Amino acid sequence: MIPTQAELQTLFDYADGGYLVWRVDSGGRYRKGTRAGGRMSNGYTLIGVRNRYYLAHRLIWVWHFGRWPDLMLDHIDKNRANNKVHNLREATASQNLMNAAKRKGTTSKYRGVYFRADTRKWNAEIKYDKKR
Repeated sequence: MIPTQAELQTLFDYADGGYLVWRVDSGGRYRKGTRAGGRMSNGYTLIGVRNRYYLAHRLIWVWHFGRWPDLMLDHIDKNRANNKVHNLREATASQNLMNAAKRKGTTSKYRGVYFRADTRKWNAEIKYDKKR
């Protein structure tokens, strides 16, 4: 069973810095008043609730809006560590990819432009709604 808004608001306080703080003391793993969760190598923060781990930005969404997001959650400023509620928005997979940072190792700094080594020419391609 996934945590509800009431359960999350019992367990956590939301800090203006965009993170959750424990409201309860387990006597072991976490202490009341400490920042919840831990940062992963990919930049996201994971928080354990009832022996299951959740992405912090999803828990913050539920804490504020009382429901799990229907779509993906997108970090508007592309910073996975910035979980302030005003930096989160629901987005389709396509919208989320449009807001993605430039991938490392690409031949062009422009999205949709790439160099084809076999023809030794630059190509430009735009896809929208699965149409090219």
